[in-house]
Amino acid sequence: MKKQKYLTKKLYSSTVNKLKQEVVMSEDKLPKHKKLLEDLRILEQAHTEDDVSCLVELLDAHVKDGHNVSIKCLESALKVYTGRKHQILTQDLLEYMQENDHTTLETSNYKVRIETFVSSKTTNKAKALEWLRERKYHDLIQEVFEFKKSEVTEERFAKLTETLKDLGLAFTCDSKVNGQSLKSALKTRLSLGEDVPSEEDGISLSYFQQCKVTEIAEK
Repeated sequence: MKKQKYLTKKLYSSTVNKLKQEVVMSEDKLPKHKKLLEDLRILEQAHTEDDVSCLVELLDAHVKDGHNVSIKCLESALKVYTGRKHQILTQDLLEYMQENDHTTLETSNYKVRIETFVSSKTTNKAKALEWLRERKYHDLIQEVFEFKKSEVTEERFAKLTETLKDLGLAFTCDSKVNGQSLKSALKTRLSLGEDVPSEEDGISLSYFQQCKVTEIAEK
């Protein structure tokens, strides 16, 4: 009886190892981008109550074996898996797309495109305005006039555009850059490979790229 149990266990172990080898061989045959998309699918797939119950059972078994499965430990483990997803989107899949000169890619199950995320702010207004005006971005600049309220009548306000100085009003003029429009313009310049401002131009710019993956709905 013991010998039969031993043989059954040995057969089970052998079968499991064989299946694992077949999975590895199957994955090795996949093109790099499809392997990455499959890894991403596994990380993002929807779960069922049975999936949760199964995982809880495994964790409970680890508790009985003396392993730490505290909430903080689980949160750290979650960060590992979240990090894997982030690496696929911002490094592995992005590098594949760039190496093969792809901005978009489509498989039977997924659509992939490269997205650029831009953050910018004006650090030196005078230099930033000069940089923008040299490149004809006048629409990004907002001209703000301030007047003494007591001097602005309805009649005078109608004539301000052409006759401000002639009217003899005491006013100040300030130029401001529309932040959202600036960000959009710089994003376009990056996509076209055009020059972008540096700190010396009075504009602080940072950006990164990552892949946007959309699952294609089954017809």
